[in-house]
Amino acid sequence: GRSAGGLLVGAAANARPDLFCALLASVPFVDPAGTLQDGNQPLTVNEWEEFGNPNEVGGHESVLAVSPVQTVPAATDNGVARDFPRTLLLPALNDARTGFWEAHKYADAIRSEFSASDTPVLVLTDMEGGHFRSADPEKRAQQRALEIGFVVDALRQHNAESG
Repeated sequence: GRSAGGLLVGAAANARPDLFCALLASVPFVDPAGTLQDGNQPLTVNEWEEFGNPNEVGGHESVLAVSPVQTVPAATDNGVARDFPRTLLLPALNDARTGFWEAHKYADAIRSEFSASDTPVLVLTDMEGGHFRSADPEKRAQQRALEIGFVVDALRQHNAESG
C-alpha cells in the first residue's frame, strides 16, 4: 500500500494477520489518529472530510478504529500464539504528505506486541526523498527492486514454511 493505501493494507493485516505472508507499505499513512489531531500538519484539514476529525465529538473513536498504529492485534488469539506478516515500511524523510515517523510508530507497535516473534519488521527511511518516487530512474529502479525482492522472498519463505 502506498500513502493512504498503507492505511488500508495496515488495517487489513491488523484485522487478519493470518491472511498475509507480507506487508509492504511505501510512504504509509498509518497513524491518522495522531496526525489528524494536528491541524498544522500539511493537508490535515483537507483530510478531515475523508477520514474524520478526531477533534470533534465521536471523531476520535472513529479515526482510532481504522488507525493501524492503534489497532495492532494481540500476539495471541484465544491463548494461541500467532505471527504478524513480514513487514517492510518505506517512509521518506522529506515527505510533506505523510510523516516519516508514522511508519516508525507502526513498526514499534508491531514489535512491542509481537516481541517474542522472529518475523522481521523492517523500516527503511529514504533520507533524500519525498512523497513521490525519485526523479532519478536508477534510484526508482533500485526502490522497485527492493520492494519486489522483499515480496518474492516473503513468498518463498511462506511456501517453504507451508510445505
